[in-house]
Amino acid sequence: MESNYLTLSNGLRLHYLWGAGEGPAILMLHGLASNAKMYVDVGERLQKAGMKVVSLDQRGHGQSDKPETGYDYDTFVSDIHEFLSVMVANGTLTKPILLVGQSFGCSVVENYSLRYPYEVKGIVLIDGGYRSLKRDFPTWKECAATLSPPVPKRQNFESLSKMLDGYLAEFPISAIDGALANFTEDENGFMKANLPRHLHMKILHELWKQSPEDIFPSLSVPFVFVTAINRDIHEPEVKKDAVAELRRSSNVASSEYWITGHHDLHAQHPVEVTDIILNELAQGVFAQ
Repeated sequence: MESNYLTLSNGLRLHYLWGAGEGPAILMLHGLASNAKMYVDVGERLQKAGMKVVSLDQRGHGQSDKPETGYDYDTFVSDIHEFLSVMVANGTLTKPILLVGQSFGCSVVENYSLRYPYEVKGIVLIDGGYRSLKRDFPTWKECAATLSPPVPKRQNFESLSKMLDGYLAEFPISAIDGALANFTEDENGFMKANLPRHLHMKILHELWKQSPEDIFPSLSVPFVFVTAINRDIHEPEVKKDAVAELRRSSNVASSEYWITGHHDLHAQHPVEVTDIILNELAQGVFAQ
């Protein structure tokens, strides 16, 4: 996938990866504190299958600009709407768009689909967008205390790479490269998160405020859940009940898949995730 930049009318410079194809257009959005490179394997496989593919660094993330404001869903959706409008106008993408989100990215594509359903072919939700954080953390104080990003220890590039090699030993090399792209080197040679901590907390607060249960009854585009099974992180039964509840609440076509693995399923299991997307485009809910 090729790297490029697009500057919006408000001056925000967004970085994206893209691959040209003749088939349907697909926009992929990463999770909180992640970046576009986590989709490289999936994007390249989709491109080889003929899709037009873009993986976007959302504001504050990756190589995109990091302004102090605009970390609410309305602004994220506005960024993406203008980005897509330009990409369609210059012929890079075509509408309707298939939106793929992971974790926080799921919440963004859900909100986008509510506002611009006529532009959206469907949405793929990778291990996210299925359950309100308020169910686990009734107050923002509880949520912030539990889910705040840890203060990182001072590491140089070499030590961080070694740590990720061990932690992501079962992941493709591209996933390790993607994880490293969540960091940049500071003036002292130590690695720091691309998404500053205070901006991370602004987005986390947006996530805490949103309830998928309020969104899905109003969705008018088909959707697919691709959800991780990992008992070390969350009880599968809780996830399955939440997904089932949302599917019952909606009147549009939907399906669900379950993959044993990490939260970053798109990076850990790119073959399986790509096959699901292609199958749903060919004969699943997006083909209807």
